[in-house]
Amino acid sequence: MQAKQISLIAVILILLHHPVANAQTKQVNPDHNSSVVEIVQQSVDTAVDYLFSQQANIITLTELKENVVESENEDINQTKEKQETDSKETSESESQASADEQEDPEEIVDEQSTEAPPEMVEPAPAPTPADNTAKEETPDNTESTCIHTRNYSYNENGVNIEIRHVEKSHNRIWIATVKLVDPTKLRVAFAHDEYGAPRKPVSKIANSNNAILAINASGFSGNVPFSPVVREGEVYSMDINHTPMGITACGMLMDSGKRGVEQMIEDGAHQVITFRPVLVRNGQMTSTAQNNNTIHPRTAIGQKENGDLIFIVVDGRRNNWSTGINLGDLAQIFIDEGAAWAYNLDGGGSTTLYFNGKVLNKPSDGRERPVPDIIYIAK
Repeated sequence: MQAKQISLIAVILILLHHPVANAQTKQVNPDHNSSVVEIVQQSVDTAVDYLFSQQANIITLTELKENVVESENEDINQTKEKQETDSKETSESESQASADEQEDPEEIVDEQSTEAPPEMVEPAPAPTPADNTAKEETPDNTESTCIHTRNYSYNENGVNIEIRHVEKSHNRIWIATVKLVDPTKLRVAFAHDEYGAPRKPVSKIANSNNAILAINASGFSGNVPFSPVVREGEVYSMDINHTPMGITACGMLMDSGKRGVEQMIEDGAHQVITFRPVLVRNGQMTSTAQNNNTIHPRTAIGQKENGDLIFIVVDGRRNNWSTGINLGDLAQIFIDEGAAWAYNLDGGGSTTLYFNGKVLNKPSDGRERPVPDIIYIAK
């Protein structure tokens, strides 16, 4: 646009300064000059009109551009305001959603906290080839404080054993009932088959004597069982420092009472095991047991009127497994099982129940404690 304006102005200036335009001064051919002047004047007028029209157009375009820019600025401002409004609404919406999400987990946690954790139950041990009748049973009718979690059984060669593993009052209790066709299957053995020999775990002594069921027996000092000690009718120690228990050749348990060792032997004692005290006598709890409130792992043996034997082992000193039991509660279990007589054997870390090749309970020492002797049922 500016280039055209300059070109037109240059043409006008040339025409104005042309010699013909100055004809009146030079006095040359007036008529011709007049005609030329008119033409030039028309051209000038046309050029001027053109310039003014272009200037108007320039002004119009400038105004139009300013209007467009102003309109665009207004649109931009409106867009920014709309975006700010939308952003604010979105932020408020997200804040509300975040608040809602924070409320939901709390509700879930509250619901979960009311649920009791699942109870862990140990899998039942698989029967070994030697135990063809081993089985697991879960009775339907059980009290909330007494749950039979596992049963074991053995019935071969005139030996019938039924073992119930019971959970009662935060304790793990094993109750074995033994019926013997041949009462001589009830036996006692020293570690290494020798009096005063180094002690051995119950399981090792049991394996050495072909036992199907075994428990720890006498209390001991060093490697020597508490006195008196009699094995197969042979006297190893006569001193009575504790309350002894006798076992006859016919498999009957004998209360020593006030008898000495010699009298016990005369009355039929073939074996003498020593610890203390008597728990049940004539089907009644003894005062010694009734007055005892000391909690420990326990091993004990009893007998019914018909001669059936009862072995009881209670784990203890393990808070998450079994706490232990006092003598009164132990005696009551024997009474509930129908025992006419029962006797407490060595307990604590010595408490061990062996059955058919394995230890069923969890000794409080974390492993089997070596002992000087065991009571067992031979296969």
